Amino acid sequence: MSLGGYNTSLLASLDDQLACAIPGVPATDFTKLFWHHGPSITIRYMEEKVARREDLAVITRVISPLALEPKVPLEHRFIFAGAADQQVPPDHVRDLWLHWGQPRIHWYQGCHVSFRLDPLVTQGIEQTLHGAGVWMG
Repeated sequence: MSLGGYNTSLLASLDDQLACAIPGVPATDFTKLFWHHGPSITIRYMEEKVARREDLAVITRVISPLALEPKVPLEHRFIFAGAADQQVPPDHVRDLWLHWGQPRIHWYQGCHVSFRLDPLVTQGIEQTLHGAGVWMG
């Protein structure tokens, strides 16, 4: 989840041997995430002395799962995210969902780390693993 969700999303576009991909609460754009969470004094400094937001977005695009096509089949992708998450804004999750062709997604009613309390997240993970043939539980 979170950074692991980012890594999962990125790996799903680089490794054609993966049976499935289940990014949880996936961050997808670190420039946008910095501008969302970064201290205002640091953001002002970046804009005035280092690089504009648009320039950084171009530079960091090469490490974004949104710049690559997933290799995992659509039916073997599942995304979950918290409706009340304060760490990863919902647009990151939505953008990945759209980019990935709108695979199954579940928005649990919780924060960044409360996904384990939602049985539908567990069910979605199990269904995805089972459908990809990697879990027979």
